[in-house]
Amino acid sequence: ADAQFHLDSADQALVTIDRLLEVFPASHYGYDTRSNFYAELGEHEKALADNQKALDLADSRESLAYYHGKRA
Repeated sequence: ADAQFHLDSADQALVTIDRLLEVFPASHYGYDTRSNFYAELGEHEKALADNQKALDLADSRESLAYYHGKRA
């Protein structure tokens, strides 16, 4: 099931996404989502870095294993 976040601010979203990435460090979805929030806050360098990390992870076998609920 997809998690849905009802958050009051981009700052609050970043805290939640940081926690997600602690649990699932190979989550390309987490980095992609955090990239969007960084961009919303004007943190363009961080947004670009997270976007690149998301792209790198999307191509990795480990990311796909996490996405499908299996550990590599």
